[in-house]
Amino acid sequence: MKNKLLYITNILTCILLIVCFFIIGGLQREIEKTNNNLSNYYNIIQSNISNIGSSVRYELEQAGNLVTEGGYDISSIDTENFTATLSCFIIPKEYNPDITKVSVICNDDEYPMSLENGKYIADIEVPVFCNSRVTAVHMNDNGTIRTQQLNWYADPKDDMLPQISAHAGGTVSSLRDNGVATRKYSQDINVDIFYPAEDFTLKSAQLVAKIDGKEVYRKDVEWTGVHSSRGEPVEPYDNYAPLADDWVMGFAEFEENFDVPYNSNICIYLEFKDNMGLIYRNVLDDVTIADNGEPVDNNIYGGGAQSDIYTSDGKPLYLKMNDEEYN
Repeated sequence: MKNKLLYITNILTCILLIVCFFIIGGLQREIEKTNNNLSNYYNIIQSNISNIGSSVRYELEQAGNLVTEGGYDISSIDTENFTATLSCFIIPKEYNPDITKVSVICNDDEYPMSLENGKYIADIEVPVFCNSRVTAVHMNDNGTIRTQQLNWYADPKDDMLPQISAHAGGTVSSLRDNGVATRKYSQDINVDIFYPAEDFTLKSAQLVAKIDGKEVYRKDVEWTGVHSSRGEPVEPYDNYAPLADDWVMGFAEFEENFDVPYNSNICIYLEFKDNMGLIYRNVLDDVTIADNGEPVDNNIYGGGAQSDIYTSDGKPLYLKMNDEEYN
């Protein structure tokens, strides 16, 4: 009898333990669910606080802003003087058309603005191949000057001129004999051209090779395919009228040999000319043959680097080696 009671007690204990395990597991899941909910609520509250803070900051900034509306764009480029027209406009929150004189600060110089159709406007001549900053606008009411800080950044070169990247893929081999290295090129050339505006378009493309600065090769590029971002084949250059924000992609083959003496340099580049007479050069290969016949690569920017830009008579206007972006 005593053994039966002990057996029944053990069974009931096991059953109770199993029930307790299920209850504890359920409680653990409820606790985890509650913690997850609390975490979600916390994140929502933090997000709401952040949004409220941003809204408050924005409203405070707007309340303290002296300008209702303002903006700028590059309206034209003078290819003789290599300047661009930076057109700015400002609408002050409060002004008296008969009294308020407005001026804008560009590249640390002050330029007066004229009132036309409710806007103060100014056309400022800035260099094409330098970045320009508009940092402030002054509103002068009979000697009482109010200043609104601005942070406008303009790059006429990138806003108006074609942006070209080019690279060559394939093989380049060298055969060395009697102080001369024969460089054998068997490459595919890929070119991407972005037209940010309709004013400039490319008219020609040539492959050029120089040894120690002396031109030894120049040939029109024979394109195997040219396509635009409109999804259609296009005729290279002369018959192509780009739209603003238009892309053109070109492909060509390059099969040539060049004899390069030891301790000499060979530079191969693509040269484009546009309808305004500017020249764009993209270096594909720049190698010095050492005194042991081994090539030393000088093209530190690699394929695809932005073009160097020159005048029609070869005067450099923009060299990427002088650009902080590439250094």
